[in-house]
Amino acid sequence: MSITRQVLLAALVCCLMVAPSAFGGVITYIGSDNGASAPGTGSTAAAAAFDAAVGTEWLITFEPPLVATNSETSQTIPLYPSVSVTGDSIDIANIQLCDPGLCGNNTTPGGSQWLDMYGGSATFNFTSPINFFGAYLGGLQGSEVGQQTITFNDGSAETVNIPEIEGGFAFVGFTDTASFSSVDRKSTRLNSSHLG
Repeated sequence: MSITRQVLLAALVCCLMVAPSAFGGVITYIGSDNGASAPGTGSTAAAAAFDAAVGTEWLITFEPPLVATNSETSQTIPLYPSVSVTGDSIDIANIQLCDPGLCGNNTTPGGSQWLDMYGGSATFNFTSPINFFGAYLGGLQGSEVGQQTITFNDGSAETVNIPEIEGGFAFVGFTDTASFSSVDRKSTRLNSSHLG
């Protein structure tokens, strides 16, 4: 997958694959695996449907040469020249702090690092507008922290809900007929979430 075109991040998991759905010009691909410690059948099926729709030309990972900071401080994560991610309480992590179903972990095949986000938000900014975005999200605890979302503006404010599962992984992806230049991942309460 190409960086300016698609972002494949950490993990969102449930036992149910949600078929692509459309609202406006937006089509979503969402699947999750409740309580899982790695992407399972629901999230990988959603990711496969998303990849079939958009191709696999761009992939953003948080692997070396990015530095694993293992600290929960506000910072800018250096990526490629065409994309950046900023937020509060985010860092590049490579140490598992608790059960992956509750804290998330790396989802890059053969990788060891992920973007760690503890509450708050993370914003991905693209220098050239894009038409699709997809991410694995891990350590989701929606049953405890409430609804978490991905928001963006394609001329109108858009919101894609992240599955509210009791720990686990999910994949959330969407395509849009209109382009957008940034994507925000938000949590309504503090929790651990890893994108990788």
